[in-house]
Amino acid sequence: MKSTGKAKRKTRVEIRYSSQPAQEDEKWLLKEEAHLFPAYRNLKVWGKAHDNLLDIINLLKAIPDNSVTGRIKDQIIGAASSVGANIAEGSGIYRGKRFVGHLEIAVDSACETDNWLQVLKDSRIGNVDFDKALLESIIQRNCEVIKMLLGLIQSIEKKRASAL
Repeated sequence: MKSTGKAKRKTRVEIRYSSQPAQEDEKWLLKEEAHLFPAYRNLKVWGKAHDNLLDIINLLKAIPDNSVTGRIKDQIIGAASSVGANIAEGSGIYRGKRFVGHLEIAVDSACETDNWLQVLKDSRIGNVDFDKALLESIIQRNCEVIKMLLGLIQSIEKKRASAL
């Protein structure tokens, strides 16, 4: 076989862990290695859900623990972590109906998260002066996650229906 003398070009793809813009120091993978990377991390909706969870954890650090606040904090973190976890689990079994089932659970968890965030906002727990702007940002992003998940579900179901 003749060599053309051209070096084989390796294409690099950007891998990001969140919806935030890529930073120069973030990791890069060769395109042929990209299949080793979990696909859910490339979904914008997962990135937003993940960012939300991280912001929620940071917000809750300012709230002291007692029997009431501990329960509310556990519920918020449990619901918010379930959103990203179900997106991740569902994308691992991307087979239409099962994936949609996991996305629907993620919607339920995002709605539960919204409920607990409203409780946190309205209750003024312990008169703690936490970052209200951050809380509003989290609530807004959570609503975006819900809309994105519903759109993704609709898109998948539409493709499945047209394939029949």
